[in-house]
Amino acid sequence: MDKEISPESWRALYEAAVNFRDIAPWRWMYDDDLFGVQDPVSGEIGYCCIMGNLKQVFALNVYLGTEGLFGHKLLQCYAQEEKQPNLLIFQKSLMASFEDRGDLEKEDLAVMKALGLKFRGRNSWPMFRNYRPGYIPWFLEARDVAFLTLALEQAGEVVLRCRDNKNLITTNEEDIFFVRRAHQENGGLIWHDSYQQAASFEIAIPDDGPFNEVGMQRILKSVGKRSKVWEFDLFHYPQPIREKQERPYFPYAFIVLDHETGRPLDVEILAITGYVKRSRDKIIALIERLKYIPAEIQVCNGRAHDILAPLGEKMGFTIASVQRMPQMEELREGLIASLT
Repeated sequence: MDKEISPESWRALYEAAVNFRDIAPWRWMYDDDLFGVQDPVSGEIGYCCIMGNLKQVFALNVYLGTEGLFGHKLLQCYAQEEKQPNLLIFQKSLMASFEDRGDLEKEDLAVMKALGLKFRGRNSWPMFRNYRPGYIPWFLEARDVAFLTLALEQAGEVVLRCRDNKNLITTNEEDIFFVRRAHQENGGLIWHDSYQQAASFEIAIPDDGPFNEVGMQRILKSVGKRSKVWEFDLFHYPQPIREKQERPYFPYAFIVLDHETGRPLDVEILAITGYVKRSRDKIIALIERLKYIPAEIQVCNGRAHDILAPLGEKMGFTIASVQRMPQMEELREGLIASLT
């Protein structure tokens, strides 16, 4: 738990959560009835989703920004699919859910005890979590507590206005959302209604440092090019790991195959931080070890393509985006199956 969170901030969050729970908006709201609340500090819009109409999970999930909205759309797309990917790794949100006591961690119970709070019954115990792409859901930081408190308060007002008529949040244009916004006045926040278009979202790989340019230049002087084709994939390994007391995360699986033989040329599990630089350096090291530059490397996702792009441009190999890589899929499924 973030030690910078004051008891007063925790108490305000629990009060907002209990008020929201008692409204029980899942009786008339659905998980596709989205509306926004803008963070007055960062300016980021949290897209509010009410969960509970199916009586499985009772919660307010606040999807953060357009990246969060992208994660919500993925959930909606795969909702009816029998076989779903691990969509948890794409979620960026803050969630206030209402659980049974046994679902809470000792850290949750410690905060309640310190505040003198007691709850009874099923789906009555507030639990708060931060969802971040690539990471396990985790406890809130101080800034999360502040915004989630405001989001619960504003969402409570919006759902009451929607109880008899959802026209307030219904728009006829795609990606236009009803948004509650605030401005400072006389030392306080004044909230008002607005309608805003969500910004477009593109998955971008992080710039986590320069790759091994020296090694690349050495390769260009010493090795030749062959007509060989490789396959390259980089995906979140479904087994989370934790380093010391840091937040657990899903590492990346890095795989390169020989397309003709299906033989793995390199397989490694990479930390979530620095994975772009590490992947590029490993490609360079593999080329140097095998003493040839492949003519083509096949990929089937945009992240893998963007990692290879600067290498392909300077080393002269083609990057081919393909729909499927059956040999890679077989190896990938084998890795995942080994965990079960």
